[in-house]
Amino acid sequence: MTATKPDVSLALMTPPKALMELVPAGMVFGQRLIEAQAALARDLQDYGQHWLERRQEALRTGVAAAANMATPDLLQSLRAGRDWYAGSVERMTADAQESLDLMARCGKAVTASGSGKAKAKPVASIRAA
Repeated sequence: MTATKPDVSLALMTPPKALMELVPAGMVFGQRLIEAQAALARDLQDYGQHWLERRQEALRTGVAAAANMATPDLLQSLRAGRDWYAGSVERMTADAQESLDLMARCGKAVTASGSGKAKAKPVASIRAA
């Protein structure tokens, strides 16, 4: 009984050939990743700026409320505290809403389909070389 040897040249060429067929898909994926990262960076920068603006507003209104609450007029003190608290709830709601919107935009940026075509055809250019 003789054992047959596998075709060595075919075994060596199959993995590179399979990789070469994936190059256009990899280019599309890479381009989409670059676009998604740029969109995420813009969104995160905007979110951070808005969040900081709300924190600064909270500090300004908190200082003003503390000054207004330090009066002998109980009604004015209660109104100042109520107004500051209402503003705080609005800011926290805006934080939560913007966080949800950011997550939705990030998910869309990562999962959105691109044009579906690579700008260059590397397999054709490699074959031509």
